[in-house]
Amino acid sequence: MTSSRHHQDSKPNNFRVVWGPQRFYLSIGWKTLIAFAMVVFIPMLGLMALTDHTLRRAMEEETLRSMEANLRGAWRVYYERSNTLRSALMQSANTPETVQTVKSGNARALAELLSRNAAQLPFTDVWLVIDSQSQIIARRQGSSGGPLLLNNIVSRAFASLEPVASTELLSNELFLAENPLKFSSLSPHVMSQVVVVPIVEDGKLYGGFVGLILMNGDEWLPNAIHDYLSIDAAVFGSVIQESRIISASTHPNNIWASGLLSPASLSETIERGETYRGSLLINEIPSYVIADPIKNIEGHPIGALSVGVRGSNIDALISNNTRNIYLFIGVGILLSLLIAYLAYRDTMTPMRALIGAMTRFANGDLTTRTDIRTKDEFDDLGDRFNHMAQSIQEHQERVESFNSLSSLLIASLNPQSLMQNVLDKIIELTRAQAGTIYLREGEGNNELLVPFVAYGVDLAAMEYLHFGQGLPGEAARRKKSIVIRDIPTDCRLNINLGIADVMPREVAIFPIIYRDSVLGVMMLASMSPFHSNELSQLESMINQIAIVLENALAHEKVAQLSITDTLTGVYNRRYLTQRLEEEFRISQRHHSPLSALLVDIDYFKKINDQYGHQIGDEALIRVAHTLKDNIRDSDLLARFGGEEFVIILPHTLQTDAMLVAEKLRQAISSLIIAAMGDHRVTISIGVATIPDVTIDNSDGLLGAADRALYLAKEQGRNRVIFAIS
Repeated sequence: MTSSRHHQDSKPNNFRVVWGPQRFYLSIGWKTLIAFAMVVFIPMLGLMALTDHTLRRAMEEETLRSMEANLRGAWRVYYERSNTLRSALMQSANTPETVQTVKSGNARALAELLSRNAAQLPFTDVWLVIDSQSQIIARRQGSSGGPLLLNNIVSRAFASLEPVASTELLSNELFLAENPLKFSSLSPHVMSQVVVVPIVEDGKLYGGFVGLILMNGDEWLPNAIHDYLSIDAAVFGSVIQESRIISASTHPNNIWASGLLSPASLSETIERGETYRGSLLINEIPSYVIADPIKNIEGHPIGALSVGVRGSNIDALISNNTRNIYLFIGVGILLSLLIAYLAYRDTMTPMRALIGAMTRFANGDLTTRTDIRTKDEFDDLGDRFNHMAQSIQEHQERVESFNSLSSLLIASLNPQSLMQNVLDKIIELTRAQAGTIYLREGEGNNELLVPFVAYGVDLAAMEYLHFGQGLPGEAARRKKSIVIRDIPTDCRLNINLGIADVMPREVAIFPIIYRDSVLGVMMLASMSPFHSNELSQLESMINQIAIVLENALAHEKVAQLSITDTLTGVYNRRYLTQRLEEEFRISQRHHSPLSALLVDIDYFKKINDQYGHQIGDEALIRVAHTLKDNIRDSDLLARFGGEEFVIILPHTLQTDAMLVAEKLRQAISSLIIAAMGDHRVTISIGVATIPDVTIDNSDGLLGAADRALYLAKEQGRNRVIFAIS
């Protein structure tokens, strides 16, 4: 007794919780508050440490994203004047007077035209007219003559006969020739927006207008960008040797300054033709900068358009937001402590109730329910427990019901009997009003769903369905279950219950799949909604049904192959012997007539010799099919051997057997086999009938038919002879 108790006490206890002696008593309330404080304060310290860094990165990214949008707006301002210039030059180039003036080469008239345009567009620094050979034929100011060298802009415009606009790095000579005093301080190379507009008449080029807008020292662009977008801007130029700011706004707090050398990281990025995005030290001021390369007509970077903001602006935002975050954290901690106290007070009572209910439920009382009305999560938890308990109880009841379905799956190997029993049981479990199981027949494009068993509907009236046809065909094609709920009243889906047609409330279709192959489809129709758990359990059960159905079909196929002649598809001699013995015993027991026809194909050896064995096999097959098509379903046709067939006619007198035999002989004599040409196959038939012949066993009946067949052959074949005792 002591040993047994010691063994029981030594078993590991999965529910045992024992702290060591170093632990001291501490109420669950204090444990909750201390744990809560650790959970709140430790992350808060980390949050405070990371706030500045994380917030700074977020603000930097947000600032750069905002600046990207501003840079896109800056580009629109950048192209505003060149687009205006192009429109004005295009309008002038399209007038007949301009074309005639260019044709005549009247430099004075052209200079006056340029002066009028310049008065309207004062931001344009150089105005030129060139001929079709790129020779300057007129200026707004200064003398004409000499070639105009603008990289490839003029040639591209003249080749396409379309206006071309670009930003180019040009020699200052073009500007000095226009106004030596105004442009005397320009560096040897300057950046300029260039617009070339061809002058064309009837598709022929006569020259072109050229307008240049100097970017160096032009404060309009960065000032306009600042006024429109409230952001500092600058234009960098001359990346061939070094990049400097050639244009900056005059805003008092602007971070840019004309002539300032570009930082190396910005210059290197622009020289690669890429966009710079990040922080820089501009004019000794920490700043955030985004710059896009300005490319010439050849796609080479010659400068950059940049926007930027002071880093101090971001620091101020970060400092303000950090204070707000710390204040929010402090208030949140106080509120959290209050909530923790209330949570402890309101937790233990409903928790004990739930623990008690769970304990009783675990001990097997599936009817246990809770009544918790705390107007918080425990209220919902109690309802969920009740729902869980109810679901488990119902599930247990359904499992017991579905277990009875499992027992049906091993009750029979006959596919039809098996599926009918399964369907009847499923109808009972789901409380459906009608159901059908279809089986798949055929392969490839000839696949059909054939009604196999049914409940509550007329199986004979149901149609064969192709894959994809109707709900069963669609479920078979998709290999997925289909549940149709809340069927509208105008739907034409009805159930024929024999005495009336009714419209179902819900329809469920389940494909029966074995190893990814569709064996069939089960369709259920109900006047009330299906239970979702029942459908999910039924889907699982379908997998077992598929396995059992596959075994039953395979067993039936094997059994059929064992009694079937492989060439002709009719029964073989083995099955003939078995059935003939059964029919003979029935005939003897009930004193009913029994006839046997022994059929032989005339001169079959000559057919094989003349046409070959392949045609001979075709003749055998055609003869077998013709014989089968001309006898009753209750009659038995079997291949006896070689070219001989036996037909058993139960409950058939000799006179009727002779009529059947003659019908068969005529059917065969009219049979046409294309490969044999005009040659016709004929048969000889020996007929024997009980009680017209006196025999002791089934072999005697075939022996009598064989003797009659022998006489038919002796008398010239292609005839019917009956046996005489």
